[in-house]
Amino acid sequence: MTIEINQTPKQLVEFIPELHKEGFIIYAGAGISIPTPTCAPSWWTLTEEILSAFFTRVPDEYGLPGDLVIKSKIWQPEVIFENFAKLFDKHLYNVFPALDVAQSNGNHRIIARLAKTGVLKAVFTTNFDIYIEKALRDEGVDFEIIIDNEQYDQLYNQLNSQGFGSKFLLCKIHGTTERPETIVSVASAYKSSKGFSPPKSQVLQWLMKRYPTLFLGYSGWDFEHNNYRKFWDRTGPTLKHIYWNRRPGETGGPNFDTIFSSCKSKFDFCVSDLPGGWLNALKQNASANIEGVEGQIPTGEDLQSQIKSKRQDFLNNWASDISEASILAAVITEGIHFSAAFRNKFEQSKQQQAAQVQVSPEKMAELQQKNQEVTAKLQNSALTMDERAVIMEEMFYSQMEMQLAYIKPEEKELIKQVFMENRNPGITDNQSYRPQFLGKITPLLGRFSAAEAINIALDYINRDIETQKKQGEMQAAGKSLQEAIEFAQTEMAVNQAVFQILQPEEEKWKSSYSQMLKVKERFYAKEIDRAAFMQELAGICEKAVKKDMGLEIPVMDLLSKLIQNTASAAIPEEFNERCQALFLAVTMAAANINSHLMQTPESKALVRAMMGTVTNVPNVQDPALIQQAQQAMAAKAQELMAFMQSGEIDGAEYGKRMQAFVVENQKRFQPKQIEEKGADGRVLVPNEVLLAYDNKIRDLFAPAFNAETRFEGDKISQAEILLEMTVMTLWLTIAQAGDAESGQKYQVLMARGDFPITSGNGSVISYLMEKSKNWIEKGMVELPARFGQQLCTNLITIAKLTNDIELCKRATLKSLEYTEGKINESNAYEVPYTLAQFYENRGDETNALKFWSLALDGVRNAVPPAFTDVILYHTAKLTAKFGDKQGALKMIGKLHPNYLGNEPPFKTPARDMSVQLAQNLAQELGYSTVDAALQALLEQ
Repeated sequence: MTIEINQTPKQLVEFIPELHKEGFIIYAGAGISIPTPTCAPSWWTLTEEILSAFFTRVPDEYGLPGDLVIKSKIWQPEVIFENFAKLFDKHLYNVFPALDVAQSNGNHRIIARLAKTGVLKAVFTTNFDIYIEKALRDEGVDFEIIIDNEQYDQLYNQLNSQGFGSKFLLCKIHGTTERPETIVSVASAYKSSKGFSPPKSQVLQWLMKRYPTLFLGYSGWDFEHNNYRKFWDRTGPTLKHIYWNRRPGETGGPNFDTIFSSCKSKFDFCVSDLPGGWLNALKQNASANIEGVEGQIPTGEDLQSQIKSKRQDFLNNWASDISEASILAAVITEGIHFSAAFRNKFEQSKQQQAAQVQVSPEKMAELQQKNQEVTAKLQNSALTMDERAVIMEEMFYSQMEMQLAYIKPEEKELIKQVFMENRNPGITDNQSYRPQFLGKITPLLGRFSAAEAINIALDYINRDIETQKKQGEMQAAGKSLQEAIEFAQTEMAVNQAVFQILQPEEEKWKSSYSQMLKVKERFYAKEIDRAAFMQELAGICEKAVKKDMGLEIPVMDLLSKLIQNTASAAIPEEFNERCQALFLAVTMAAANINSHLMQTPESKALVRAMMGTVTNVPNVQDPALIQQAQQAMAAKAQELMAFMQSGEIDGAEYGKRMQAFVVENQKRFQPKQIEEKGADGRVLVPNEVLLAYDNKIRDLFAPAFNAETRFEGDKISQAEILLEMTVMTLWLTIAQAGDAESGQKYQVLMARGDFPITSGNGSVISYLMEKSKNWIEKGMVELPARFGQQLCTNLITIAKLTNDIELCKRATLKSLEYTEGKINESNAYEVPYTLAQFYENRGDETNALKFWSLALDGVRNAVPPAFTDVILYHTAKLTAKFGDKQGALKMIGKLHPNYLGNEPPFKTPARDMSVQLAQNLAQELGYSTVDAALQALLEQ
């Protein structure tokens, strides 16, 4: 369903009489300041210039991407500025006076002259620059500048009580360079009290009801944000008229049909270049009185380059004042976003997500139930070998259905046929090899077609089999067992490493493969030991994967520099500022840092413990167990060697039997099971394992913790809270990992259309909360919003893991307190829809709908929440259940990406459920189709 706004623009001159008949207002964007002699940059150009000045300041050794590209089709400038604003705080706003290095141009002069004649009543502008003010002063216009909410409130009261006064109104929506603290340059601010607030919208609405509005030099992208969208829904039916001027040949922009759907009959596009075309149009109207304006416009050669040079000098000076801590933090967190490779992978990921098959909750529950039933059958100790083999066969196909659930049907059938038809005997009918074969096919599907993935996986399984065969031949030829095993392990390690880096384009992985072969040669030549060999192999593999993903920035090296920089602060105030940068860097780069931590023995021990097993000595494999395993393998190898020498088996059979023994032998020496359970039914992770991992994280930040003690002693300072929050942020990643039960529950809830609140290990969270309770209480009271929101995010994560609705409620309400009850990009992550799902899970549908409806505001963001599909589905479902079927259907029509809404980062099953709900509602309301229903309802 589409609503078509008039797409055939007329010339601006045709609308001048209508605009001047009763007076009009202007809504101006950055485009009016671009012509000479102002030569202001577009919003995107300014973003590029600011970031270029910053990146020039970054030392080469910080490893910025070689394919660095600032402009993006993925993010608008205000979204890119979002994280920089968090890192630089007030320093970012000191950059905008760079816009004021030139003079007013023809557009500003025309505005001033029309204001002087009285035909132009007011200008609303998103521009920060002060060129309109300069032109108004030059013309001697009596005007009033309205910037902050208090001024807008006063003006609105005046308009309501006294009507339009004698002064011309210059309303600056996004602040002014003369007051940097008022500037709105990031996405989250657009809907805060600093952005398009109710006082601002009230004044604009009052004026638009009484006067037609001419939009000049404005892209309209701001209107994709929530408060603007709500404004147009409310104001559209009552406004006078909109004339939207575009440059000749200009196309694109936001979704005009959606944004202005409530006033499409009062909307016209017009065409005129600025200022020349506008000036010529005005000359044809005698009442305009713009004589002499052309003579006031300075001209000259090379103005563009001169102004740009002045602006660049200003920006370079601004960049030189950025602290080293902020630079390090920005490179750690933002560097990858400017890599062309990263952006390409981001787009590919979105496409793959969109193409993913959705599985119904019933089907997912059925698959899980069947898998559990088959697994339970194997617990019968009375089974014969043949019976066990039949059940193992059934289990394999049950697990295959689970693994392939989200694969495209045609790919799924092709993969299943390979196994069901036993196309590769010895592999597809082998209980040991076929799970490995299937396990190698599925991760290749994102990079290769199903047919290619099958062939590649088969090739690598065959290489491993051939390696095992050579291992047997080596022993048969008199090589020692240790030599043979070492050879097999080495070849298979390289084989697995190459498998991880394979790409359709050979040039992306061949050089890394060559490096692996050289490392292998060094190992065979005994230049390096096995530990070094494996470490170098992993390093090559990791570097290749990161290069392909655009993740080449040396995050851990830079983090170490940032920690040392923080610890070297000379005074408490400086230390606190650096702790802020450190915390923000770790928070925004947590996934990258955790990928390093999760390779450590302490992390692996914790994951094993959460899965229910521990080793005799935490973090260190028991040497006695290793010796026993090696002795058992040696004995088995001698036994099989005797069979080979007698001719009973050949080398291939030797390798097959030896592989089977290795699998069984490993089972004998698995870490012991944890028997003790907590109140939540999960295993109790031993304190020594928890303490070891906690110490591992804290070791990273030890210099900063030591400096905090030096400055603050035993006092819980804001710096200490920030450091503790840093530790908690990293803890919470692993607290959600290593739990198969939660992973399965997550899939079921997603398939059901719910927001997936899953449980975690209670002993892990209890340990974390016990260590944190004192500083959490202080942080909830004293932290400013930019840090308090992250604390709320962490507490909501903990609430989900422990099913604690009261903690979730407290964190949600605190997050909303920071944003004056509104939802925007600065709220804690997953606010307020986590709480909405908590209420719905408990049967409190009234409170559930209250918070789902509040969450729905965020769906209109320029960048909608990841769980937009879930939010919309639940809000519409409950709205209809409470009796407002029309409202529920209109909601879907306005916000669902299939109709008029923004598309969220990824698709969940709830998106299709909303479509089905819309179809049901349309039918119940008596419409033939959803399109017909929406066409009627949205025009009301």
